[in-house]
Amino acid sequence: MRKLVPAIAVVCSFLLLGSASLAAPRGTASSRQSQTKGHHHRASKRKASRRSSRSRQTKARKARQIAVTRRVASFTFSPSSPTAGQAVTFQSTGSCKPKPCTYAWDDDGSDGPGGTNSPLGNGKTLVFTFTSAGTKSVRLTVTDGRGRTATVEHDVIVTPVSSATPPPPPPAKVAPSNTSLPAITGTAQVGKTLTASSGTWSGDTPITVSYQWSDGTTGQTDTLPSGDQGQNITVTITASNDGGTSTAKSNSVGPVAAAPAPPPAKVPPSNTSLPAITGTAQVGSTLMASSGTWSGDTPMSFGYRWSDGTTGQADTLSSGDQGRSVSVVVTASNDGGSAAARSNPVGPVAAASSPPPTSSTFPLRVSASGRYLVTASGNPFLLVGDSPWSVIGNLSEGSAAQYYADRESHGFDAGLTALLCDDYTGCNANGTTFDGVAPFTSGSGPGSYDLSTPNMAYFQRAHDDVAQAEADGVEVLLDPIETGGWLTTLENNGVAKDKAYGAFVGNLFKDLPNVIWISGNDFQTFTNAGDNADALAVAQGIESTDPGALQTSELGFCPNGGNTCIGSTSLDDSSWSSVLGLNGAYTYSPTYADVLKGYDASPTLPVFMEEANYEQEQNNATDGGSLQNLRLQEWWTMTSGATGQLYGCHCTWATIANGFSNSSIDTPGVTELGYETSLLKSLDWQDLVPDQNHALVTAGFGTFASTGSIDANNYVSAAATPDGKLALAYLPKGGTI
Repeated sequence: MRKLVPAIAVVCSFLLLGSASLAAPRGTASSRQSQTKGHHHRASKRKASRRSSRSRQTKARKARQIAVTRRVASFTFSPSSPTAGQAVTFQSTGSCKPKPCTYAWDDDGSDGPGGTNSPLGNGKTLVFTFTSAGTKSVRLTVTDGRGRTATVEHDVIVTPVSSATPPPPPPAKVAPSNTSLPAITGTAQVGKTLTASSGTWSGDTPITVSYQWSDGTTGQTDTLPSGDQGQNITVTITASNDGGTSTAKSNSVGPVAAAPAPPPAKVPPSNTSLPAITGTAQVGSTLMASSGTWSGDTPMSFGYRWSDGTTGQADTLSSGDQGRSVSVVVTASNDGGSAAARSNPVGPVAAASSPPPTSSTFPLRVSASGRYLVTASGNPFLLVGDSPWSVIGNLSEGSAAQYYADRESHGFDAGLTALLCDDYTGCNANGTTFDGVAPFTSGSGPGSYDLSTPNMAYFQRAHDDVAQAEADGVEVLLDPIETGGWLTTLENNGVAKDKAYGAFVGNLFKDLPNVIWISGNDFQTFTNAGDNADALAVAQGIESTDPGALQTSELGFCPNGGNTCIGSTSLDDSSWSSVLGLNGAYTYSPTYADVLKGYDASPTLPVFMEEANYEQEQNNATDGGSLQNLRLQEWWTMTSGATGQLYGCHCTWATIANGFSNSSIDTPGVTELGYETSLLKSLDWQDLVPDQNHALVTAGFGTFASTGSIDANNYVSAAATPDGKLALAYLPKGGTI
């Protein structure tokens, strides 16, 4: 009966015939076909001979089909050649009817785990582990639901574990072998450091390397001592891995030169011209000190101490100074040391003069509602400004007076200008005035100016220009150091000097009530922490010496240019909120969108349009400053909650110069802005609230767009007073609302 079948999965079967046989699967297609043919043959004969007893014969045939059937019992196992201790899976592959059926497995060989007829387990599937080697005769007994049984058995040859083929030995380790020599870099000079590369190596990884220099140093670097002078230097690399070690020596460098001569001694400061004091020696006036000129190593810093105990570059004279002469000691310091020089005295200090008459307009303040500006007497102030960025740098005091008088006559009450002006805003590239006066005594341009060395001749002229504007009733939005052309200056000087410069200009101009400080200008990097800190330091310095002054800022235009974004407002940079009193909007897109963004911002501040399209200009990705576009942006602004706006023209910043004619700046855009100004000043414009929810204009208000062309925009901006007595709506394309 025993037969070895060396298959991966061995199938064993036992054929049972007759009524006592085990119910088996329904059979293969061939067995079913055979039974069907037999049935048809017998039926044919019966039909021919006994048609009248068909019913009885059919019942008898069905009984015989139940009694005489074929059934198969079989099983498989895997693996076909297990080793001792390896699990073997046995699977019954036959079927059984009627159910329920049971499956019993045993080993009927005397070498089985329990001797002859040792049971292995039960179930249609059995997993069994033979712990000893030998031939195991495994038998499956299947019992159907009527108690009938069938058996099948097969030999399973279990091999000893020791008979398994041992794994092949690992390959021999390959020791390192140099494929390119080590190399030495650096200068062969006493005091210098040489650095070795390990070269390249073949062989098994990982490979470790060590360094041995010819002068006895170990490690990858060798700082050459005086004892190496005149010698050639090599380095030997030892490479190691599990296969062994190998060495390689570099080419030599040298001979080692003597150490370089020591640097020359630092030259301390030495005064070559005394510090000087400018200003009026009178109680209440501010004196300014220049540092004088000094020889010695740079960079050099300066400290100031006045004879009345004040420190810093400025000294505002108090009543205690009256009758005394005042001098200042400047201390210059560099890496070589320090030295001091005293100015000639000024004075004696005179008594304070009678205070000037109080202006009914200046200084401007924020209204109680936070929505608009008011004058010193509390009246609403409609800000109507020009943008003469280059007035201080390009015009003499006489031409500046001519400019401000002209603007006042055309309804302007404000002007934006740069305290420091280079070619970014229409002045000389080195930041000097039209007649060559530099703003600082140290440095030659925005890239090198030292903010701690202001030239009082320059700043006094700027002060006089702003005073002239006050006399003409013009508020000056003064940019202390605009970031379009002077950001490098801020970066190079650092936060401490930036803040000190802010304190200096704040103190210098605090006697003029018509100043609003506006920081920035095309400040594209305000999100850079360092650049932002530099610009903010100036504003904080101004606040430290003139805390009552209003401040605002002009951030950047759209990163992709023109009207590709809504624009910016001062409050987009929240780090400035503590110093801001006015929120500026800067956009080349439809102005109503950016102004409303500023109007809705927190904290509530008056919002104004600080820059949009300029007359006679067309920047990239904009619609330009045509008369129609100027009207659009001006009326959209003033029906969106603004306290005013700044007009701009190429003619008043890029081309204006001494000897200009008024006709060159009195453009059609100026005339048309005057129409709007006249109408608004006849109304309670300050009480208008933007119609953002379309409660006023309920239909026909067009399409709101925060970006894109203003030429094609048809949005109707509108505003009304809370009491419903006044309403304005601007229809850019006409139509019906």
